[in-house]
Amino acid sequence: MTLKDTLKSIIDQLSDDDKETFMDGYGPEEVFDNQLITVKEVDSYGGEDMGSDYWSVYSFTKDNEEIFVKFYGWYASHVVSEYRGYKFVAPKQKTITVYE
Repeated sequence: MTLKDTLKSIIDQLSDDDKETFMDGYGPEEVFDNQLITVKEVDSYGGEDMGSDYWSVYSFTKDNEEIFVKFYGWYASHVVSEYRGYKFVAPKQKTITVYE
């Protein structure tokens, strides 16, 4: 079984509350300990004064394989956050122009 298949199996078995904790940036990484998978949050976005987009990306590593998973949802000050789903992603560099 590939690391991606293992992650999908484990994540699909988590409750939505546990998945939401990953989105909020403090996921229950210990659920991957038995599989010897290293978990690290690598990026996040959202929260107060940042609009409704809200997500966190985690790196999952085992042996020489690394997979990235984005847990996403939305944020509203009167509700805080709500988990919507997860997807496998890959890092991609982009060049942007800003005017200051």
